[in-house]
Amino acid sequence: MQTIFKLLLTFTIGVGTVLGTVYAFSGDRFMPWVEKDIVYAKSHIAESTKNRAGLHTYTTTVVDENGHKRKVTFNTPNVLKEGSYLKLHAKGTYIASWDLIHSKDVPNKALNRLY
Repeated sequence: MQTIFKLLLTFTIGVGTVLGTVYAFSGDRFMPWVEKDIVYAKSHIAESTKNRAGLHTYTTTVVDENGHKRKVTFNTPNVLKEGSYLKLHAKGTYIASWDLIHSKDVPNKALNRLY
């Protein structure tokens, strides 16, 4: 009985460690309970920093089609033009891809919440 308890405890700690490590390094990317969604952003040059890999990192506020805001970070190879509207394919805080779009393509609730 005591051996089974120790095995269960060790297994639980091991699984927790693996899940914690995956989350720490990849965020929401591999978490099955985090849903994929489309979010919108407006680019601001002040939000861009260049990292050692030569990519421009943006940390910005995004809005979903219902107007709910959250912060995300994503990389681009080039500087985005000031005031560009972006459609981002997100899974939690992980951005899988993004597209430049016109303001008319942004849902009204999201457009009203973008600054």
